[in-house]
Amino acid sequence: MHLDHDTRLRPDAVELFLSALEERPDAAAVFADAVVDGRRLRRPAWSPTRAWSEPGAQYPMVRRGGAVLRPDSTVLQIPAPLSSHPTPPVAVD
Repeated sequence: MHLDHDTRLRPDAVELFLSALEERPDAAAVFADAVVDGRRLRRPAWSPTRAWSEPGAQYPMVRRGGAVLRPDSTVLQIPAPLSSHPTPPVAVD
């Protein structure tokens, strides 16, 4: 699971992530919307470029064990805020 240092997960978040992966064995990962600084952040569709260039673009995300995310990977999106962050995520070196 990819999380920022100050991420707070919704109580049922892990269950929802795992259920999504169980329903779609072809999916390499699943991500969700978030609440940032009190406002809902609707995540756009999966983009490997965005994931690497925008800090926190993939938070929260659960990746299937051993899965390598590629441009053609199947990545599911849960259109509900499953995490909250007091401030926008920052890049980590």
